[in-house]
Amino acid sequence: MFRRYATKYPDENDTKAIVTQMLLSLAYQMTESNFEARQSFLSMIQNGDEVNTQDHTVIWNTLFLGRLFKVQYPQPHFWKFSKIEPSVPLRIFLTSRPDSPEAPVELLLNEERIQRLELHTGQEELMKDIASFIRSRPRLSRLLDDNNSSETIVTSILERSRGIFLWASLMVDRLDSLYSLEDMQKALDQVPSEMNGFYGKILEGIANSANADKAKCILRWVVCAPIPMKIEELKEAIRLDIGHTLLASSTGDIFAEICRNLVKTGLNSWINFMHQTVKEYLTSGASNLYVYHRVGHAEIAAICLKFVNSQSFARHTTRRKNQGNLRQSSSSFAEYASLNFAYHLCHSQSKSTKLFSALVDFINNKSLIWIEKIARMKKLAPFITSIQNLQRHLIRQLERSPPFDGQIQMVNTWVADLTRLVTIFGPTLIERPESIYAFIPALCPTSSVIHKTFAGASPQKVVSGSHDSWDERLSCVLFPSVVKSVASREQQLAVGLSNGTIRLTSTLILEHLTTMEHGEAVRQLAFGNITNVPASLSPRKLILWDARYKRIWHKQIRSTAFSVSFNANDSKVFVTLKGIVKQLEKLFRIEKKGSEKLRPPQIIDVVFNPAVESGLMAVAYQDGDIIVIHFDESRWHQVGLVSLHSRVLASSPDGMILAAGDTEGEVSLFVFDSLQLINRLECLEETVVGIIFSSNTLRLYDVRGRSCNVWEPSILVRQNATDDTSSDQDDIADESYPQRSVTRPFDEAKFVTVLTPMGDDKHVFCGREDESVSIHDVRTGQKVVEFKCHSASIRVVEWNPKLGLLVNVDTSTRCIGIRISPRLRNHNPWYQQDIVFNARASSSVSQAIIEPNGVAVLFSTQRGEELWQKQSPSEPFSSSQLSSETSQWMQHPTDKSLLLLLEKSTVRPFRWDDLKSSISASFCPHDSPPRPQRHDVDEQMVFSCRLQHHSAGASSTSRN
Repeated sequence: MFRRYATKYPDENDTKAIVTQMLLSLAYQMTESNFEARQSFLSMIQNGDEVNTQDHTVIWNTLFLGRLFKVQYPQPHFWKFSKIEPSVPLRIFLTSRPDSPEAPVELLLNEERIQRLELHTGQEELMKDIASFIRSRPRLSRLLDDNNSSETIVTSILERSRGIFLWASLMVDRLDSLYSLEDMQKALDQVPSEMNGFYGKILEGIANSANADKAKCILRWVVCAPIPMKIEELKEAIRLDIGHTLLASSTGDIFAEICRNLVKTGLNSWINFMHQTVKEYLTSGASNLYVYHRVGHAEIAAICLKFVNSQSFARHTTRRKNQGNLRQSSSSFAEYASLNFAYHLCHSQSKSTKLFSALVDFINNKSLIWIEKIARMKKLAPFITSIQNLQRHLIRQLERSPPFDGQIQMVNTWVADLTRLVTIFGPTLIERPESIYAFIPALCPTSSVIHKTFAGASPQKVVSGSHDSWDERLSCVLFPSVVKSVASREQQLAVGLSNGTIRLTSTLILEHLTTMEHGEAVRQLAFGNITNVPASLSPRKLILWDARYKRIWHKQIRSTAFSVSFNANDSKVFVTLKGIVKQLEKLFRIEKKGSEKLRPPQIIDVVFNPAVESGLMAVAYQDGDIIVIHFDESRWHQVGLVSLHSRVLASSPDGMILAAGDTEGEVSLFVFDSLQLINRLECLEETVVGIIFSSNTLRLYDVRGRSCNVWEPSILVRQNATDDTSSDQDDIADESYPQRSVTRPFDEAKFVTVLTPMGDDKHVFCGREDESVSIHDVRTGQKVVEFKCHSASIRVVEWNPKLGLLVNVDTSTRCIGIRISPRLRNHNPWYQQDIVFNARASSSVSQAIIEPNGVAVLFSTQRGEELWQKQSPSEPFSSSQLSSETSQWMQHPTDKSLLLLLEKSTVRPFRWDDLKSSISASFCPHDSPPRPQRHDVDEQMVFSCRLQHHSAGASSTSRN
């Protein structure tokens, strides 16, 4: 059989993306064509292993070297590449069945007069095996032995099988039900010799039988099920689907009888197709009982959601022994629905509003029961799988629904809450699943869907103050001695301690797995890139461990050892020693800019970007500077610098993010290639000694003192369009959506960091990562004009249209105010008049607001508010910190002399001239007296803010 695969590559100039997509395409083709390769990937998915699909190095090491190349293939597997240089001679290898009518290779090659070398392999031996198989069938061989024409039937089967063992097997099963030579010969004449024709004949007979509906239902469930279903599960699924209760025995033979041997009962009572080609034929357009994936998954998802929303899906109770078989089958299907409803939902048609409504009902009413049932399975991997499937389903929902839809936001929040809940309370759920009703909802943050929906019904109440939202720090794991090193690989986190032990922890539920004895303080840990073999290093000893964490090799080291690492295929392990550092320095010497003629500062830490093609390296110096260097074989140049007294550096596996732990206990996250600060984690007391990212870059682990902190910053939890592989080509695009205007395809160098409207409904300001600020036409997206006054990425853009004053702030805290005016007779309608001010703020700026008359600008920074006034721009008026991360400044809508600081439930007014509070705020409707404070106010009611100056009357009103 010949197949043609096509891969849609991104921009031809994006070499990394082309290589990545090519490798993913090759992996897909290999798993599609080989059962063992497919099983290797399925086991990886079932274990919850994740792979960064944006880094071709990780893909090659993990999927190919770690999985595909370890599979024992029954025959050679060939890759086909197009667009090869035509001058290079090519040898093409083709395989085909002899004289196959579907692929007449010999005829085609003869017509093209192509010279070739033909090899015929194993045909005679295969025919002998098929003949032996036919004669081994008890009933058929008995009938044939009693008749002189037996060899005629055997010869006819062999000739028509054309060497296809599967065809012969199915044909023999069919002949077993016949009792005369004439009927057998007639059946042989009627059945096509090719498998597709054979399947078509079988399905035609099924479609004309009395069991057609039941057969179609069985085939749909077997096609769409992610793993083979058990007999009881499939029986209950058929009852819920078409209302028929099958009288199936424990052997499950009834399924094979209804489907005419297209399905079989395997080990552990699992129902599966008798051959993988049956599924391929059923999902192709040539099938009489065509199973359309999207529709089939949608129907099964609806059945699963209907079941989990029913009364049959109830809390766990002690069941009596005399309950009927129906309860047992319902219990079996409850497990299937709990494990797989999200999978079917992910692969269904995302346009179904009924499915999404059923999902919302499930979250509001049955989600705690579902969590309990999964927890009683004593494994948390199904939670992670369901979360991933629901996230993919939500992405596809957002393609067709507005992102501000209330139900979509609620489901999205619930999925995020579930991720945190499983991580934080996972061990508790495994030990006591019923705690999901009694304790956990009340302990969740008040803003979470789980708390809002179920905390009121919880018998327990939280006495101390509860959090409003989830903390970026998920957990803190404590150890018996000081932590010296940390390493992470897939689902394992290894921590080396000063007492010579290595503690291995599950990254999924932060559960202790095992302890290994190194014998000395563990300076560094490393995992193999492919084998995941752990290596532990102390100053004088190196140990390698096997998959069961037993010593397989060790070596005493005479010199002082600094670090350990594996090569790409784990065939070698490298250790840097004290005597080799100077030799490396002579080979490649790098000096920080500005220190070429001086004694260079001491290097504290160095980290290479794991994306090899990037050629980037980060260096932390003792004087407090971190630099990023781009290098090749012969040259290097410095591309970034930031001042931060860092003691340890770490890169994310995809090479996008650089983490730095400073001397004050903070961890800062930067964009690796530009050193742009994107997040700063909560400051803790002790100094960070080690940082490591998870394999999927969504979590961060730091070790300090006797603890390991687990972080999940929101900046790391991002979605990438190329990660969503849930949408197939058979999804039909909705042409009713209007076309959207875009300026240009995505360009990393011109990434938009901030958008600010100009107030005329026609133009918008775009602050960009390439240090520019541009004006765009909102109707066409076209750039009107661009201003470049900064040398760092733009973070804040504020505009006063009345004065024509534009205030920009970059990531280096430089604040520049420029005055721009429109041109009346020029193709460029805007031009820069002059620079009003150009200075730096004391720290990072989160917001800027311009006084209506342009006499002052307020900057909200991490250290407090700064008021820059026109009469003394070189000496800004500083104030103590008034705002917080969740608050926002705005101009008073009617009084130009006032500013408003908006927080969660309060409004605090301040004067522009000195940032002093002079008035109080009360919430009340227009033209009505103030009312007492209410705690049950409907969120949909809109209140206006009435501001009153301090007076005796105002004070009295405030007290009321």
